[in-house]
Amino acid sequence: ARVRGEEDLLLGRYADGEGEWFLAYGGEAEVFAAYSRLLPGRLPGRPPRVFCTWYSHYTGISEALLLALLEEIGDYPFEVFQVDDGWQRALGDWEANEKFPRGMAFLAEAIRRKGLRPGLWLAPFLVTADSPLYRKRPEWVLRDQEGRPLPAGFNWGKPLLALDAGKEEVVEFAVELLRKAMGWGYDYLKLDFLYAAALPGAEGERRYREALGRLRQVAEGAYLLFCGAPVLASLGLADGLRVGPDVAPYWDNEDRSHFLADPTGPGLKNALRASLHRLWLSENVHVDPDVAYFRTRFNLLRPEEMRLQEGLAHLTGFKATSDPPSWLLPEERARLLAFLSQEVPVRRLSPYRLQVGEEVLDYACVL
Repeated sequence: ARVRGEEDLLLGRYADGEGEWFLAYGGEAEVFAAYSRLLPGRLPGRPPRVFCTWYSHYTGISEALLLALLEEIGDYPFEVFQVDDGWQRALGDWEANEKFPRGMAFLAEAIRRKGLRPGLWLAPFLVTADSPLYRKRPEWVLRDQEGRPLPAGFNWGKPLLALDAGKEEVVEFAVELLRKAMGWGYDYLKLDFLYAAALPGAEGERRYREALGRLRQVAEGAYLLFCGAPVLASLGLADGLRVGPDVAPYWDNEDRSHFLADPTGPGLKNALRASLHRLWLSENVHVDPDVAYFRTRFNLLRPEEMRLQEGLAHLTGFKATSDPPSWLLPEERARLLAFLSQEVPVRRLSPYRLQVGEEVLDYACVL
């Protein structure tokens, strides 16, 4: 069927008994635009401007450090201060650890007093074998046909396990976790490692959508950023969607990408590549290309590499960084301020080239 107003695009849809298929022939931009219009969407205004603690301090955060960071960023037009991994006792044990003696509600109130929206990192469907939750509820862990825990990745120097999103008790645990975080005052929630709820395959994606739909209902007033999530199954539920791996203050994770032929480790090159190929989702969800870097301190990226990430942030509107202003040179602070406060016009010249203001950025090096 030829679509009105898209004379060069041929479309077809048919059902094969297993589901509905979309077939199209035409230009890349037109085909993906037509596809995206058939998918669920959720676009709550423009994306927020976020300060995230992860890419500067990683898990080495504390109440005192974050209160100092709040003072540092006060002169910059951030909208969200997002506390990342490192605040909790353990995966599955979502209470403040000893580094946050006055608790997470106290910190949320401190963030709000600075005129910022409190944000919090959670991994609601992930656990490790040494976590208290696993010892208390081993039956909640997703298992294979022989009853062995199903591997769900490797991070923090240990194997990861998935909570079984097909169990009502597990979904209710995740629902209560979001209620607790929102009760503390956090209404920007970064939900990470969500693929754990979709294991082990097609049946897992159905369970995933049902489980995340429950979380969406209980957190209707919150901004939900999905990370490590199956893309299509997240549409209509996520406000923002990380569409690639973590960035890093270096170009490529060569130990993994070259020697193990695994490009999924942290690194700017693959994060750019993954984000560029998913920009067509911008009509369905806020596309998060991850944070932009402005610092030269603790950073191996070249200026032209950092500009590629900055250009994607201008294009998607999702502007975030983890760079403490105290780490920045005067010219870097000025660039961060301009990044956050100015709306720079962006035009896509080709699949690999963007015009960002007066500058043309060429992404062929990563594609």
